[in-house]
Amino acid sequence: MSFFRRFRMEFSLAGQLPASELALPNFTLHPWRDDDALAHAFVMHHGFCDEVDANLFFRTFCDRARCNELMAALGRLPELFRPGSSLCRIAPENLADALPEEGPLRKQARECFRVALNEGVATSIGIPVGTVQVVLRDTKTAAIHNVVVLPQFRSLGIGRFLVLQALHAAQQEGLQKITLDVTAENRRAVKFYEKLGFLRARTIFREVNF
Repeated sequence: MSFFRRFRMEFSLAGQLPASELALPNFTLHPWRDDDALAHAFVMHHGFCDEVDANLFFRTFCDRARCNELMAALGRLPELFRPGSSLCRIAPENLADALPEEGPLRKQARECFRVALNEGVATSIGIPVGTVQVVLRDTKTAAIHNVVVLPQFRSLGIGRFLVLQALHAAQQEGLQKITLDVTAENRRAVKFYEKLGFLRARTIFREVNF
């Protein structure tokens, strides 16, 4: 039996939060709507299925149909914190402006738009490129379950924007703390959350799902 380390990280909502601005044109943020469950699943599947966590723990994200079911079930969960659970979209005609230069990344983004059309999640307001889901633990605490951005749109500040929006929504709701779990070996993610102000609270050992 093998185990992987995961850090339980916490963020206190007692103080002033950083501004939650996305310095990118043509991206829009959409609080959770049940009608967008398939769009959230689209981002979860295509943005997460090749990550270490998906291969070790969350095989559901590697299966598109099961991912759809999971997001639909999340929408029925009474504890879902809808104000902090959001979808980020970009208008299809602005795909070219979203990426810095011509090259493989821009080509992949156009392919992403084609896939979104085929899977029925591209709308007149854009294609989904990022998602965050937050679940209430009690009257004072919530947990961020997933923060995922499509690979073609990473390093643009979308993930940071989604997390900060969730933190602001939680603070406005009167919550005191946000928690999340992250795989210790995913150093990029650990550093990302620490830079935002999350602190390591404890270490959890989780069985690897081979």
